[in-house]
Amino acid sequence: MVLLTTKTSNILEDLETLRLFSRVIPEYCKTVDEKEIFEHAFELLAAFDEIVALGYKENVNLAQIRTYTEMDSHDERVHDAMRLCQEREAKDRMKQR
Repeated sequence: MVLLTTKTSNILEDLETLRLFSRVIPEYCKTVDEKEIFEHAFELLAAFDEIVALGYKENVNLAQIRTYTEMDSHDERVHDAMRLCQEREAKDRMKQR
């Protein structure tokens, strides 16, 4: 893993950020290989986004990242409910034919 910084950045903060990135990966991937990381790419991306926003490190810890990424939204629940309803309607139509 590589962390790009500027010459004026605080090396201690940079190292802490890099450590946090490296601790996030095992939270989502059982093994650290290409296939496992590819399968969990979106979860990792969301977690990385919680660590760094607009190029600046957020003041978060691993527990907060886990909480933020596990939160579901109202829109997501509505979308899932609509999808289930559409699937049921499609099954009912197939049974009627």
